[in-house]
Amino acid sequence: MERISKFQLSAMIILFQIGSSTLFELRIGAKQDAWLTVLTGMAVSFLLLMLFLGIQRREPNKILVQILVQYLGFFGKIAAFSYVLFFAYD
Repeated sequence: MERISKFQLSAMIILFQIGSSTLFELRIGAKQDAWLTVLTGMAVSFLLLMLFLGIQRREPNKILVQILVQYLGFFGKIAAFSYVLFFAYD
């Protein structure tokens, strides 16, 4: 199995976060304050991005699934499976 480079991982995470931050349907009921929900979604996405990049810096030779299983054991397998399902759904 070929591993992706650090640049590819960072680009995928950044593009996913930017793309999904505007998809949240939180702003439907906000009306004229929709810009607040977009900014909130972008801020939360940025924090999640920083978390992902921090994990990747800590374990540069491992993929995210390996890191989750290493640190969380059985719950890491569940988290990795949920992560895969989330991206397959999204």
